[in-house]
Amino acid sequence: MNFKPQIALATAAAAMLAAPASAQQYVTYTENALPYTVSLPADWYGLQMKGPAGVNLTSAQKAPFLPLIRLTYIPKTAAVNTLPKAVAAFEKELSSNGTINLKRLGAKDASYGNIAGKEMEYSLTGGGNELRVRLWMGLGAKNVYAFQLMDKPATYAANRDKTFNTILKSVKFK
Repeated sequence: MNFKPQIALATAAAAMLAAPASAQQYVTYTENALPYTVSLPADWYGLQMKGPAGVNLTSAQKAPFLPLIRLTYIPKTAAVNTLPKAVAAFEKELSSNGTINLKRLGAKDASYGNIAGKEMEYSLTGGGNELRVRLWMGLGAKNVYAFQLMDKPATYAANRDKTFNTILKSVKFK
């Protein structure tokens, strides 16, 4: 996996172009520091990003880095130790920018890798542009997991169904 320069979540949210997904081959990705293993598209690129620890990847070779998949985690704290608190913190982070409007399109319970969680879909708008986000949040014994796909509406469904679902189903927590 290749690594690109750091980009912030707000920068990624403001970027609006993406390449469509194609047939994928997957490779198992693991690191000692990661609390999970996962199968990732072999031809996607890793990104170094500010923010929570985890894996960030895109199929784009240059900015804007969309579609963007983030498989992040943070340690549980007293402030974020339940699923509703974790979801509220995520939504607050995205909507606190002031230039981004966040609208939840749907939510359902979902489990991956034997961890129960909640899956939400969002529309982010700002500056005349729009992104779609799918977020799965789960609570492990030690960590809060936030796995997300961010993409343009035109390519979102294809990347969600063909790539992101495959990644989520492959997650194995340590």
